[in-house]
Amino acid sequence: MHAPGAVPAADMSPEPDETLTAILHRVLAQTAFLLYEDGNSQAAALLADVEDIEHVPSGLSEEGEDVALIVPLYLVARFTKEVLAAIRPLLVHVAARHDLLVDNVSAIPALPATGDDWRQSLQEKLISKTSPSQYG
Repeated sequence: MHAPGAVPAADMSPEPDETLTAILHRVLAQTAFLLYEDGNSQAAALLADVEDIEHVPSGLSEEGEDVALIVPLYLVARFTKEVLAAIRPLLVHVAARHDLLVDNVSAIPALPATGDDWRQSLQEKLISKTSPSQYG
């Protein structure tokens, strides 16, 4: 019998046609729940605010890869060295259970949505002096 919410080991392997993005989002969710179950509600709550997750080649080794947590700009500073140090070992463990080798975890700002009329849109915001924090 498994603990509530636990996934049996046989169910951990990805489906053959499952995309890397779907696997990464599952890794993110499972890491957040493990952090919560371990008593680290702050890190779990921060992971709940992650907009996307990317798997990128690592600059540290040729074997593993880095994971970038894509978050709103105002949240990047909350992913301190201490918070990332708490997230990293669990995320590395969960990723390995999904056959992904991860070396490092970082938080980077999400890119703003823009269109072809971005200059006009930005000028209007600058003229009206609308605070960026009013959009979030």
